[in-house]
Amino acid sequence: MEQVDLTDLVSNVMASFSTQMKQKQQKTEINLPEQSTQITGNSTMLRQLFNNLIDNAVKYTDEKGKISIDITRKNSEAFVAIQDTGIGIDDIEQTKIFDRFYRVDASRSQTKGYGLGLAICRTIVDIHHGQLTVRSKKHSGTTFIVSLPIYANPGKKSTLI
Repeated sequence: MEQVDLTDLVSNVMASFSTQMKQKQQKTEINLPEQSTQITGNSTMLRQLFNNLIDNAVKYTDEKGKISIDITRKNSEAFVAIQDTGIGIDDIEQTKIFDRFYRVDASRSQTKGYGLGLAICRTIVDIHHGQLTVRSKKHSGTTFIVSLPIYANPGKKSTLI
């Protein structure tokens, strides 16, 4: 575990998808807090978490769609909301998407993958004592919200607010 600037990490991951988003003519928006948000975590795992979530947003959002990321802080938590205008996820499917090897309906299964991405995301969030939730409606987009604890003193890895 190390000090991680969540704001920089998420911004860098989002930037790594710029070519794919340009090819699909997707609009992007990122809203950051006034000050950087520091957490204690494993930067490699956190990068994988946000890479998986943003990759899904890009994959399942049509051409000329929109992907937004909002990073906010409230009390002792940081929130990262990744919202897209993509195909959405049916209510019934939402209860299963974090299960290993689960793949949603045929329209989503046309993409490559083994159904592990969101299960990995959930595990990474659990390791960091956070929460991962989804809000979605079929044909109306999806929002994944990651909440992670903020630590009081960035110089001390063990001080939790």
